[in-house]
Amino acid sequence: MRRPNENHGFTIIELMVVVAIIAILAAVAYPIYTNYVFRGKQVEGKSLLMTLKVEEEQFRSENNCYTTSVANLIETSKLFVANRYYNAAPVITGTASVACAAGLSPVDDFQATVTATLAASHPADLWAISDAIPAPVHCDTRWTGGSPEAIACGGTTAELEY
Repeated sequence: MRRPNENHGFTIIELMVVVAIIAILAAVAYPIYTNYVFRGKQVEGKSLLMTLKVEEEQFRSENNCYTTSVANLIETSKLFVANRYYNAAPVITGTASVACAAGLSPVDDFQATVTATLAASHPADLWAISDAIPAPVHCDTRWTGGSPEAIACGGTTAELEY
């Protein structure tokens, strides 16, 4: 038999403790999850730049100079049309603006950058690569000197790293 005054359920204190624990876990987990999502999106930018570098080296082996046009890079131009986060075409620069086909002042180096706005609350995400560095670098306030990484990033970029 049951007693008529017997209580069932949770007290308000027990419920508040559970809510506080859930809030603490959420406060810790959300920034970690957001960082994970940003890093996952950044893989696209890095892979696009690596494809661009490989095609630039192939173009140089065939033409004895680099190109500043994405149209000359077959796979790269296809990838940049279909990408999801990073800009529709990379910015490719070299020491000379004359095309290789003209035979005048051939481009003897290149730098390429891609940017994306991965979240409205964060600054633009910028990655760069050049013929002097083997892999893409994340352009932020670290690259202000004269290193090849700084040259690829323009030397004055002020971006935040996630």
